[in-house]
Amino acid sequence: MTPRDNDNKLNLLLTIKFLFIIGIAGCFVTCSKEPAFKDYLIQVDSLAISYPQTLLYSGLFEINLYGTISSNGCSSFSHFNVSRQNQDVIIEAWKNVQVNETVCPTVMVYLNHKILCNRDSLPENFTIKVKQPDGTYLEKQMK
Repeated sequence: MTPRDNDNKLNLLLTIKFLFIIGIAGCFVTCSKEPAFKDYLIQVDSLAISYPQTLLYSGLFEINLYGTISSNGCSSFSHFNVSRQNQDVIIEAWKNVQVNETVCPTVMVYLNHKILCNRDSLPENFTIKVKQPDGTYLEKQMK
């Protein structure tokens, strides 16, 4: 065997080891076991206003939001965004959805949450607007 053949074998072995190490490192970067989540707006079907039972006037009221978050267990309620624009209270209900999940439990996940508000901090007449995924709003006038 000539020294040139030994050099070629050594180069081939080094190349194979290098590609193996690159492959393992790439798997650690792309083969994460952590589930990836993405947020989406929830389709809110209805909203209702209720007033907590108190002995004294407190000015508090509850906005009750109802809807279907998902038909599988890979989605769950995430959070509300509540903002005010002029005479409107804008509400966005968000859900967390696991991305690239292959097996999800078959279960209906419902939205049934309350937002507590203080009537004294709002104008006399205002509109509650719940933003929908298609860009429209579910509205309720408050007087």
